[in-house]
Amino acid sequence: MFIMVDGIDGSGKRTIVEAMVEHFAEQGKRIFDIGEWSKIHHVLPTIDDMKDAEVVIGVEPSYVWTGAAIRYELIRNGQGHAMREITQAFAIDRQILYRRCYLPILERGGILITERGVSTSIVYNPAMDETVTLADVLVLEGNELAMQHAPDHLVIASLHPSIAMERLGARASKKDDAIFEKEAFLHTTHERYHSDWFKKLFEDRGTKVHHLDTSPSMTDVKRAAKNLISTF
Repeated sequence: MFIMVDGIDGSGKRTIVEAMVEHFAEQGKRIFDIGEWSKIHHVLPTIDDMKDAEVVIGVEPSYVWTGAAIRYELIRNGQGHAMREITQAFAIDRQILYRRCYLPILERGGILITERGVSTSIVYNPAMDETVTLADVLVLEGNELAMQHAPDHLVIASLHPSIAMERLGARASKKDDAIFEKEAFLHTTHERYHSDWFKKLFEDRGTKVHHLDTSPSMTDVKRAAKNLISTF
């Protein structure tokens, strides 16, 4: 089973993922976190590294190779990189992640949970630069591969952009200084995540799209996320 969690910055994606991981941990399933593992080992794991895992937590972008360049250079404020360049980098990072990590896990029958994914590129990249079209995003090999293996469930963290900005401002442990964290941009991406065309794009590939209200407390959001995943 492949579950992708997405939404605007500050919308509570991480809280949803944590709740889902807790749900499976409570069932006694073995968990493997690709992001945490790669921070220690400075490479992406192979299927052999994840051989004992029943549930794998994905990461996008990754923390190594192209993903590290995205995180620490390409999407930083003031760096001035073109969105077309950033779009291509995300697709390359995604292609590596899918071939090295995601597809082997899914082929083995494991459970994969990712925070962000190709859905993010579909929403964010054209919203940042109108010369980058949806077709431009989908034709890139890494994105094409991801859409060929669309998630079984896509959970959108639904939160008003003004509240998301407040939460971003209150964060003490996560100061990304990313080019995406602007309220006007969050309004644009919020609309795209909730559009009919976005939902249809995934439903046409067999994905069930869910919208989870993340305006309540973290405790309530986690409870709702666990209730949702129990229906999958």
